[in-house]
Amino acid sequence: MGRDDLIEAVERASAAIARLDVRVSLSPLREAWQVRAAARAAIALSSIDGRPVREPDLVAMMSGATLPHATSYLAAGIALAWWQRVLGRVDLSEATQRLVGRRVTRARRAAEEQAEWDGEDALSPAARRALGNTLWRSPGVDDDRWAERGRMLAMDAMRAAGAGLPAIAAGLRDALAVDRDPARHARVHDLAQIVRRQAEARLEADVAGMESGIAQSRRDAVDDMLSSLDWEAPRGLGEAHMAVADRLVETGTTSVRLSILTGATKRVAVERRGDDRAVAGFLRVLAREADEGLALLAALEATVAAWSRTPGLVADRRSSLPDVLWAVIALPVVDAGWIGEACDIEARVVQKFVKRLSDAGAIEPWAERRTEDGMGRGASLRLWVARGFADDLARREARIRMPPTARLAFADVVDRSVALGELAPMAEVFARHDREMVEIGEAFGHLWPRR
Repeated sequence: MGRDDLIEAVERASAAIARLDVRVSLSPLREAWQVRAAARAAIALSSIDGRPVREPDLVAMMSGATLPHATSYLAAGIALAWWQRVLGRVDLSEATQRLVGRRVTRARRAAEEQAEWDGEDALSPAARRALGNTLWRSPGVDDDRWAERGRMLAMDAMRAAGAGLPAIAAGLRDALAVDRDPARHARVHDLAQIVRRQAEARLEADVAGMESGIAQSRRDAVDDMLSSLDWEAPRGLGEAHMAVADRLVETGTTSVRLSILTGATKRVAVERRGDDRAVAGFLRVLAREADEGLALLAALEATVAAWSRTPGLVADRRSSLPDVLWAVIALPVVDAGWIGEACDIEARVVQKFVKRLSDAGAIEPWAERRTEDGMGRGASLRLWVARGFADDLARREARIRMPPTARLAFADVVDRSVALGELAPMAEVFARHDREMVEIGEAFGHLWPRR
């Protein structure tokens, strides 16, 4: 690849990023764009880290819907964590923070406080003192700290590489070449041995006195469980690419954080290449992501423009309909219960607005998720998606359906058939095979060992 191709890639990426930056910074829908763009970035970051995921699976994990297969939950959960980390780098209003779950709503805060009081009332005084002296820590704190440390390492490497888009690629390569935890392999090996010994000791105590067949099935199940444990270290590729948007803001290339820009490419992240071809590939990914972000913003604006021309969606100042509309446009999928809780609207009012949106053709059903009330009774809650984005979130069952085969008329089948009398007799086929074998023996027989 020549230098002219690299310069052309730099110019194209710079122009695409500049167009997206101007449009997002001036758009009134920039917060809704940030929420949806963070989902696109989470998919790219999870994929470059070795956990590819589809957007419908990520959205289903956000909304609590059932995924099509049990193996999809791990990748979708990792992508959901990336979505939350990317959104943590974006400034959002209080209303949008409640919608994405970053800020606890008043109703949920009251319910959690009531649950804590009820739980404390059921404990003894000694148990209360023990809980009060215990430092509880969220399971995701270590992962978030690891991600933040990787992001800061990438920022330092990109600062040392200099300004400009090619320097960002060079900084990513240098940051990913650093091992953040060299002693982790030995530590994980010791931990795996401890887990195996404890599991085997517990298994022998459980199967004592059991029949040999049942005991062997238990041992096989434990072996399968131990072999399925993932002790591999995190690849740490997503943390570095999450810093690309921050570096663009820091250098003044963009005025706002464009969360959709990751530049996740295998040549830089996995192969650690810094040649012109790898840098040009990185720039092409940035340009493509900027174009996708521009298309996403245009789709959001077109959807809102269509709503403004719909007579049934006109509301006065006292109505809560604008809050419901904002929830629909900000989140990929919504349900009436979450809208009522996040926007502090009564359930019957939300149901009325959802029905009005459905009748007007503004939203359409996407999936259903199971919920339980306080009495343990199950119920189905319908999830809704804006009509302009329904095709992007098509469920997997619709994607894997085989295309219909072409059906032939009976006359066509008869015309294409061949009568049995016209077929070559098998004796001729066998004779031709014998002649070919003789020719092969004459040509290459001297290479075969003689008996």
